[in-house]
Amino acid sequence: MFKNEIRIYTPFLEDDNINSLISYAKSKNIQREAIQINLDNCSIQRMEQLNEYSTLDDVREMGLYPLYRLLNECPNMLMSALGIKEMPGIYIPKARKAYNLFCKKFWKTSSDDPLATNKEIVENEQVFSFHELSEISKKALGCFYLPYLLIQQIYKSDKTISGAKKFEKYLYGIAYYLDMVSGFEMEIAKYAFWDISEKEIHSLPENIRERRRRIRNNFCKERNSLQAIRVASMNAAMDTYWIRSIGFGTEKKEVLSNGYTISEHWLATNDDKLYVIANDIKPKEKSGQFGYFLETVRESELLAFQYWKDVDLLSDTVLEYRKNKINKFNDKIEDIERAILKIETELKKHID
Repeated sequence: MFKNEIRIYTPFLEDDNINSLISYAKSKNIQREAIQINLDNCSIQRMEQLNEYSTLDDVREMGLYPLYRLLNECPNMLMSALGIKEMPGIYIPKARKAYNLFCKKFWKTSSDDPLATNKEIVENEQVFSFHELSEISKKALGCFYLPYLLIQQIYKSDKTISGAKKFEKYLYGIAYYLDMVSGFEMEIAKYAFWDISEKEIHSLPENIRERRRRIRNNFCKERNSLQAIRVASMNAAMDTYWIRSIGFGTEKKEVLSNGYTISEHWLATNDDKLYVIANDIKPKEKSGQFGYFLETVRESELLAFQYWKDVDLLSDTVLEYRKNKINKFNDKIEDIERAILKIETELKKHID
């Protein structure tokens, strides 16, 4: 049975039509620019189903053929098995072996990025637990993990206030704990606190219903135990890490030994919902300026709700105020575990 095909997410193209991606990658090669494809754990798990006797037909059956074409038809592509770092330690040797076998059999000019593949992101050998991470990993993941923990805390402690007030509490909470407001997590929070009846949901266009469902299920579904909250928040943090690192991963132009420059990072995933969400909340480079702005979707049906007018106005006002303010994010991240413990302490008051 054929599995769904791998999706390629890039912040600079509107879709992942494989022929368009190949043409684009070739045009970059002419400019002496290379592209690095980063595999998430879903893609690597597909590779684990191949073996030394597998053929190209098996690659097609596993949904990996678009990746095969990119690697073999485009010169100067790099690939990294970053998704291995999401796996519990007992699965890493098998995953790395499968990745290496795929490269050997189906990518004759294979060019792995060992610095990226072996980069330390998460050290723990079992299920992800923030408090068991190394200090380096806590600082790397804390700013992604804390927002989702805070959303869960607001679910529990502020049930009686309006959705707009919940979002306001989130926004000022993030500013307090991190002194940095990320547009991606802020957009997730807007969907998290959007109070809407089933009748209203069913009256909306399918694309809005599906976006809300994907975001809530993947990032901010309410959980009922501290352990479930921790696991869900860490999963959401890892997905956010993927999307944001791909979007912002080309600010530092790494020069390769052959003189080419890595100009873009792409994400290869078999997780359709992650691909769709990444394209609905997308970083765009500012023309002629340093940095990025967040491209979000606002249909007229969405803007008919007073909630969306209120939260968009509030976030715009807060971000404008903070634009020229010197932040203390570096100081805050040094004390990230204390902030997370504070949120967890508040959560415990509201969980039976």
